[in-house]
Order: sequence, then structure tokens, then C-alpha cells
Amino acid sequence: MAPSPARADELENRKVQRRRKARMDARTRERLPVLPMRVRTVGQRRKDAAALLEAARHAAPGEVFTAAGQQLERAVVPHGTAGRVWAENPSTGKRRDLGLEEERAFWTRAVVEVLRATGIRIEEPLALSHHSLVQYRLPTTGELVPLLQIVPSKTDTERLLLVSPELADVLSAIICRAREATGAVPLVRSYDRRECAWQELAPLLFQRRIRGEDCALSRRGNPGAHGLPRPPPVPPPERGIPRSHRRGMARVPRPLRAAQSLHRSMRPRVRHPLHSRTCLRPLPDAVARPRPA
Repeated sequence: MAPSPARADELENRKVQRRRKARMDARTRERLPVLPMRVRTVGQRRKDAAALLEAARHAAPGEVFTAAGQQLERAVVPHGTAGRVWAENPSTGKRRDLGLEEERAFWTRAVVEVLRATGIRIEEPLALSHHSLVQYRLPTTGELVPLLQIVPSKTDTERLLLVSPELADVLSAIICRAREATGAVPLVRSYDRRECAWQELAPLLFQRRIRGEDCALSRRGNPGAHGLPRPPPVPPPERGIPRSHRRGMARVPRPLRAAQSLHRSMRPRVRHPLHSRTCLRPLPDAVARPRPA
């Protein structure tokens, strides 16, 4: 086998990696001064959307209300969808879904705050579940320290991050939003675009209810709105009765088989009592015979 004409030093791509890292650091330095303004903007939008939604819920259809410096009119919807609150701008007549605006503002602020407080990648917050929140008791003082477990992503290493008070406030708001009436976080499936496969059911934190179904958030917006395949259906529980059409299963035992009709040659020859052939002809009157002496 002939040796490779390329030398070992020619195959190293350290220079390419350093240049890529330099470009990433340059983008971070350019956008870092804008981060406080972005945090204030998403926080203010969250407060304004919540105030508009609360004021619209207390207003009657057709009533004008004012909140967050805006004057809107509660829309009259004869065939409205349950859970949605519509409002119209009196000057332009544009109709707005205040519930959808509040939900988008909430999740936008949640994503920004989690990324700012942890510094993790964009796909790592989407994999956070209710099981990612763990506690550690200090052996010296016995104090409980909240930790956030980050699953392996690009670096293939598991990490534990200390939860700050600001991050704890955001995570508690997310859990309260995702919880059901029973207090448990629903189990949802997430779609991995790189692997093109659905993940197992997990109590993900970043999820929302769409058309009455709990769906996990994705990097491209709402799941199902960008041509994602449907998740595999949950198979029904199998019964204890074996089936002959399953591979590796024996035939169905005779006591468990369905009742089958017999062949006509094996049917009993019993006719209906009202049938014409079943009516036998009456016998003639018997003549009394004398008894022998």
C-alpha cells in the first residue's frame, strides 16, 4: 500500500478552527452591548401583552378598554374559539389575538432570559425537562443548592450549572405555565431535525398547547407549522390472547376461537315443528283385539 502524499502537518485544520472561533467571538463582542436593551424590550413587551389580555378579559364584547397605553375594543365574535380573546383597533379596524400575543411574548422572554443566564446553545434549552432541575446538599452546611443539568449536545459532555435567583424566577414561571390542572408537566415528543427522528416522551419545559394538543417548541417556531412529520402513534396495549397473524405466535387455542358454523352435512336433521313435512299423518283407529282367555 502506497503512503499518502499529504503530510501530517498539511492535514491539520487548526488555522481554520482559530479563524472560525475568532469570527464567533467578534459577533459576540458586537452584540453584547445590545443585550441589556433587548432584555428590557422583551420584558416590557411581556408586561404590556399581559396587561392587554387581562383588561380584555374583563371587558364586555363591543366595549372599549385602555391598557399599556393602547386603546382597543373587545371584538364581537359570534362563533369564537374557546380560549381566544380578540380585540380591534378602533382607528384602523385591525383585529388582534391578544392571547396569542401574550403567549409569544412570554416564551420570547423565557428563551432570552434562559440563554442570557446560562450561556448555553440554542438547541440545549429546548431539551430541558422537569428532570433537569436537581438539588445538591452541601456536606459542610447542609444547604440545598439548585442545579440545572444540561444534556450532552455539541461538546458531548454533561454539565451542571448553578441556578441564580433570576434564572430560578424564570424557570418557576415556565413550570407554572406548562403544568396541567393535576400539577404535572405533560409528556411531549420533540423532533430532532438532524437525526430526522422523534424523541421519547419527556416532560419538556418549553412546550405550548396548540389546537388542544401539547407540543414542544422548535427552533423554527411552532411544531407542525413547517411540514414536520406526525409523531408515531402510541400502540394500544396488547392483550394476553395470542394471535395467529403475529410472527412467533402459535395458533389460537380452540376454546378462545370464535364460534364457527358447521357444514350442512354435519348439521343435525331436526326440522321446525311447524314445517309441513314435520306434521305426521294421523294413524287409523286401532281395533280392540280380544284378549286370549
